[in-house]
Amino acid sequence: KLKADPSLAAATVEEILRFESPVAITNRGISEEREVGGCPMHVHQSVITSLHAANRDPEIFEDPDRFDITRKHVPHVAFGGGSHICIGAPLARIEAKQALVRLFERFPDLHLAGDEPTWRALPFFRGMEALVVAGDLLMGLARRHGATLLPVDSEHSAIFQCLCGGGGQRVRRLILTASGGAFY
Repeated sequence: KLKADPSLAAATVEEILRFESPVAITNRGISEEREVGGCPMHVHQSVITSLHAANRDPEIFEDPDRFDITRKHVPHVAFGGGSHICIGAPLARIEAKQALVRLFERFPDLHLAGDEPTWRALPFFRGMEALVVAGDLLMGLARRHGATLLPVDSEHSAIFQCLCGGGGQRVRRLILTASGGAFY
């Protein structure tokens, strides 16, 4: 849908953030006596909240376990909220929107080529380890940027691995095939 209609880029970013929030859990201190869902909470008590669960709340989001970039916008808490909202959220949204639009402009035949993404095992954050995609221009791009191509294994000599470095939440590996490619 996004390739066919780039105007969906902002909605796609918001749905990605809702569906696969970068922060899994957070904690807060209770500042005043209150009750939430029948559970009493006391001043200075520490509470752990699941942002993933909040972003999949069926009382807030219709069919919350379905990824839908045409979903009617309902605010999510992927970057927290209120005085605790991530200061980098606006920049992250701008960068993600531009990256998606440019990615499909540059690689119009880009498509998923593998199974579900592989996620890093991090305690509080969600980071993608690998996502396999394919597209005819990927191999040329990797060579143009000086990627070091190494065979992954002897049985699949047409598959190469490019170690791209990087840290943090970035996707770190690039897999290319002779017919087009797949990158991690």
